[in-house]
Amino acid sequence: MKASELIGDALGKIGVRAANQPVESDDFAVAVRECNRMFATFAYLDLGYTPLENNSDVVTIPSYAEEWAVLALALRLAPDFSPAEEYGLLKDREREARQDMLLQNQELIPAEYPSTLPTGSGNDGRCMWSPTFYPGPEKD
Repeated sequence: MKASELIGDALGKIGVRAANQPVESDDFAVAVRECNRMFATFAYLDLGYTPLENNSDVVTIPSYAEEWAVLALALRLAPDFSPAEEYGLLKDREREARQDMLLQNQELIPAEYPSTLPTGSGNDGRCMWSPTFYPGPEKD
């Protein structure tokens, strides 16, 4: 996705521009500044974003985060372009897209249990094989 597509889609969501209409340079400059600020705020997500400078720059985020980026940028730009409008549906869509993006951005790491951690209560050793504790890490 290019910067012009991201910004054009975001401005389209809030009704600033019609489909296939080019983004004016003043609007683009405001949107680029806001986009760079937005991704700086979310740097902890480690999406690999590099700041934008012109409309041909490639937006370096994973494809699963693009929908969220468009909607989040639209919400951030809305007060600058049309403050009297209510964007309840846009907020709901952004919230859902953010949740989807966060779920896909997570990496689940299996837990390793220490050998001193009991497997549960009631382990009294009456069965043939009854480990009272989780096995510890194997030593080489």
